[in-house]
Amino acid sequence: MASAAALASSTRQSRWITSAIGDTNGVQLRRISHKPRNPAAAASPAELQLISQYQDQLKAGQPLAPAAFALTNGNAVFYAPIIITNELCLKCHGRPDQELAMDVLVAIRQKFPSDTAIDFKLGGTLVEQAQDF
Repeated sequence: MASAAALASSTRQSRWITSAIGDTNGVQLRRISHKPRNPAAAASPAELQLISQYQDQLKAGQPLAPAAFALTNGNAVFYAPIIITNELCLKCHGRPDQELAMDVLVAIRQKFPSDTAIDFKLGGTLVEQAQDF
């Protein structure tokens, strides 16, 4: 079972991985979601449309493919779907009192009062974005 201490470790690890991959590849990397934990990860209206398309594809049993778009500044933005395939993810993103323990939910609410990144199930989708490359 996940603990509040594991939540803190996971948050640090996630930020470190995102930063390290971005720095190594010379891109700005961030996670976005229709149900963000951190408000900075909230998807834009256009990104919400892409997430909705990914969700429709999942429901239809279709494979998900990354998407890339050119930006007006000459750079590009790349979106890669993330499908929750590991039950460990649900320890912090699952359903309260089922996969998500109440002590972890309390810790999440203390650190992220506007959190909406719960109630995910295996096969649910998040999206990761790499931009400015």
